[in-house]
Amino acid sequence: MMLPKPCGPPYRRLPQESDNFGILGFAIVGVFIVSWGASYLIYRRNRYDEIEVNAEGA
Repeated sequence: MMLPKPCGPPYRRLPQESDNFGILGFAIVGVFIVSWGASYLIYRRNRYDEIEVNAEGA
């Protein structure tokens, strides 16, 4: 079965747009690293690691 070749303006721009997926990947990883760093700083600033937990009633 032979499918027709896609044509039109969106398909002509597709090779140009595919070059941006590398940048998108770096942006996603960058957002993850910044979010992780911010949560670590908030955790330390609020001293959540020093909170005592009681296991009574468990």
